[in-house]
Amino acid sequence: MTRLYTKNGDKGNTFLLFGQKVSKNDIRVQCYGAIDECISNLGAVYAISTDTHFSHKAWHDSSESITKIKFPMVGDPTGALSRNFEVMIEEEGLALRGTFIINSQGVIKTMEVNDLGIGRSAADLVRKVQAAQYIEANPNEVCPASWKPGAETLEPSLDLVGKI
Repeated sequence: MTRLYTKNGDKGNTFLLFGQKVSKNDIRVQCYGAIDECISNLGAVYAISTDTHFSHKAWHDSSESITKIKFPMVGDPTGALSRNFEVMIEEEGLALRGTFIINSQGVIKTMEVNDLGIGRSAADLVRKVQAAQYIEANPNEVCPASWKPGAETLEPSLDLVGKI
């Protein structure tokens, strides 16, 4: 079981960690902007890439969109984090677009890994974070596919077998 804890006291929040390719392209800028708008209020967000912190600083200073994001960009130039989350493309020295939602106990509850050219849906990330938070608060329930807050949940039982 993988557990994640940070030194800055963020244990207890839901985390989103995502690696992405090095080039600062439109997909990445759109993704960061959408995530910042939709998800930053739901937990701690960290953007991790194989870039250095110098590259992140230069990008932050030169991009109006990136200047507005509130979450930290973490440099992983050695690829250690990318390898630990199994999103590293060794031959290219790049990380795939991995998204990880981690509960307050430091356990990965959901993960999604996309190829370099495939963007992410901030709306679906919000739904997954809300579902992860819901099941953490309600451990005897499960959120069915496409669940959204306020929708019906299920209580797993033998009575449901073959009926869903």
